[in-house]
Amino acid sequence: MSSAGADRSEFALSYNRRLIAYLHRYDLDITLHICGDTSLTVDLIPETGADLFSFDQLNVNSAISAIGDSVRLVGNIPPQQSVDLE
Repeated sequence: MSSAGADRSEFALSYNRRLIAYLHRYDLDITLHICGDTSLTVDLIPETGADLFSFDQLNVNSAISAIGDSVRLVGNIPPQQSVDLE
């Protein structure tokens, strides 16, 4: 596991799991969105319990390879390239 993956596993994963498990009690499909490059931590997404993973800076094939069909994928629209500030 990468350093970023270890950090995410240690600091965020348990909180994501607990919050998502709580929300699942209300029979909700939960979308987890993580901004930025998630290539080093995408393999941890199924462990959160999220139903959908929304991302903006990750190759779709990489996401599919890391996650498989355990979590539905949404997004892949880079926000900084989608907003025209002119």
